Amino acid sequence: MKPAASYPIGDHEQASQGARHLPVLDGLRGIAALAVLIYHITWPLGYESIVPRGYLAVDLFFVLSGVVIAHVYDDRLRAGMTLGDFSLRRLIRLYPLIVLGALMGATVTLGDQVLAQALALGEVTRNLLLALLLLPFGSSPDNDYVFPTIGPLWSLHFELVINLVFAATFRIWTKPAIAALVVFALWGLGLHAMVLGSVDGGGQHGEYAVGLLRVSFGFFAGVLLRRCCAFDSDRKYDRALAYALVAAVLLAPSARWGAVFDLVAVALVFPAAVYFGARSADRQGAGVVFAYLGRISYPLYLTHYPIKRVFQHFQMPLAEHTGLIAISILIEIAVCLAAAHLALVLYDGPIRRWLTTLSRRRPQAQTG
Repeated sequence: MKPAASYPIGDHEQASQGARHLPVLDGLRGIAALAVLIYHITWPLGYESIVPRGYLAVDLFFVLSGVVIAHVYDDRLRAGMTLGDFSLRRLIRLYPLIVLGALMGATVTLGDQVLAQALALGEVTRNLLLALLLLPFGSSPDNDYVFPTIGPLWSLHFELVINLVFAATFRIWTKPAIAALVVFALWGLGLHAMVLGSVDGGGQHGEYAVGLLRVSFGFFAGVLLRRCCAFDSDRKYDRALAYALVAAVLLAPSARWGAVFDLVAVALVFPAAVYFGARSADRQGAGVVFAYLGRISYPLYLTHYPIKRVFQHFQMPLAEHTGLIAISILIEIAVCLAAAHLALVLYDGPIRRWLTTLSRRRPQAQTG
């Protein structure tokens, strides 16, 4: 079974919220985003991806999210930050690109239906509204994804759910409570992996429990990591070690070691990579390429999937022509990166700045 999408949720709230920036975590997110892009481009064409374990990237993203949310918001929530304020900040960070991705996905679906002369406006409209509300109840005769027009939204649904649960029940999440939840989630994930051969799942109907286990383990493992570890060692090779661990997992052949490999990667390797990445000093940075990929990782998450669907119309008839497919894949990667860059610079960045300005004026207007 292939995932609808395993994508990053970019968090560049660290500096804006006054927390120390952890640049290598952006680099890890960038590596994973590029790997997932390549993974999802190649497997529908019947080719073994050069990143066979790309589906595991979603688990890395959940760990990254847990570390960053705890790093940025623990002290603020402890000091009395309201659930409303927390939710507003998360929505400002995530929602503009959700809208863009949902509209792109619906547009591509409409194009598909027009070409097939089987227009179903009611179905597209319903799926679009569910996508905009992040409700995983979509349906389509073409696939079994809970967000059939923009598959990647499944992980965002779980991301926002776990964020809100964490903030709403912040006081109960002591280290022992988090450790107990992490152990339970890993146990459940292990049972799933041993039955199906991998930890993959969460984006299709009937897989909600799997998605909940994945996000619960990854996110709270990240929170626990942040609370238990000091990120100030600054050893020379921390950044290289973090990148190498992630690359080793994503590049590992999918046919070997099966569920055991997945569980070791999720439970041990990814938290270790995030730990080494988080304690790298600011002066090391993420590296120019990885830092850039980190910046565009979230728009890449939500814009590449509709683009991939468009390219498949031209690629499927060429599936046996390896050279032409390779060229088309390179062009597709370039188009996806360009689209992500434009979405960040021309759309997401300006809208989030505007929304942030409005949110800061809101209390003044109320007391005014």
